[in-house]
Amino acid sequence: MKFQLLKLIIWPKATNLVPRIVEFTPGVLNVITGASRTGKSAIIPIIDYCLASSDCFIPIDTIRDHASWYGVVFQTASEEILLARGVPAGTKLSNDLFILRASTVSVPPVIDEPNEKIDGVKNILNTISSVPYFSLEGDIERKSYQARLGFRDLMALVFQNQDIVANQNILFYKTHAHVHRERLRNWFPFILGAENVEILKARHRLQEIEQRLKQLRREFEKAKAHSSSWMNNMLGHLKVAKEYGLLEEEIANTATPEDLVCTAKQLIENIPEHSKTKFEDILTASTELNAIEKEEDKTSTEIALAKRRLNDLQQLKSGFQDYGNAVRKRVERLHISQWLKDIATEAQSCPACGSSEHPKSNIEIL
Repeated sequence: MKFQLLKLIIWPKATNLVPRIVEFTPGVLNVITGASRTGKSAIIPIIDYCLASSDCFIPIDTIRDHASWYGVVFQTASEEILLARGVPAGTKLSNDLFILRASTVSVPPVIDEPNEKIDGVKNILNTISSVPYFSLEGDIERKSYQARLGFRDLMALVFQNQDIVANQNILFYKTHAHVHRERLRNWFPFILGAENVEILKARHRLQEIEQRLKQLRREFEKAKAHSSSWMNNMLGHLKVAKEYGLLEEEIANTATPEDLVCTAKQLIENIPEHSKTKFEDILTASTELNAIEKEEDKTSTEIALAKRRLNDLQQLKSGFQDYGNAVRKRVERLHISQWLKDIATEAQSCPACGSSEHPKSNIEIL
């Protein structure tokens, strides 16, 4: 695709003034120099704005206050295209665009009224750039970053303003936003020519199948859990029916769901008039009941012994605590004796009255 910038135009609000035109030479490096605050940093935002951008980063200053339209002229393989867009009113972007296509475009001195809307310009730019009419996801509204590749997505590879160059965390234009970053990541192999549309479709079809497979596996595990619960419930009901004598055959724990459903269906359709309980079944049930009662008595005895042992340990612990408290109180009472002993070792006078006429005072304290 050939799409090279030829001119950047700014139409003034004063109709008696001519448009300001900055010309570019295609196929070579164009360098723009000038003093500070002369509009160099506004060139990239103006070009991006005229190419149907949904944002506007043109500085709010003279370049907005005294301009009425911004425009660019591009050279394609077969023609020249003039794209002009009205100056935004504050934070509200203009939806009015003016387009002019010819082998050699003549810049009009004044633009009286628009002749195209922003969606129409985007469709024209998509056609010129030959982007495929193909989305990575059937439901575009659900995942906008997998929608059809557009001309605006290619702007990430065109502009490298000073904010991008100085930011070590951003490599491409406007990829700070999640949607722009994901869209570029999904379409980057196709843009570079590493993948064609068929490979791109196959790769994303594979991703959709893998996601569907994961969903089916989750549903299978959920159904399996419900099926296991249903199996245990049905098996328990049929065993109860067997104990009541409503069934003659024994129900195996390894019975399949089909066997359980068939047995339950036969039981409902052929409910016996009286119980079919056999003596062997009663004897087996009685034996199991006796075993369960013995196990219950054994468990109750073990619980009682454990409670009694726990009670003994609690009483022993309480006794130790009481004994410790008593010992601490005795130690605290003996502190005064230790004090008197310390005083006696320091002086020969009586520690009680301070008199030195008690020759046996130390012996009496000991």
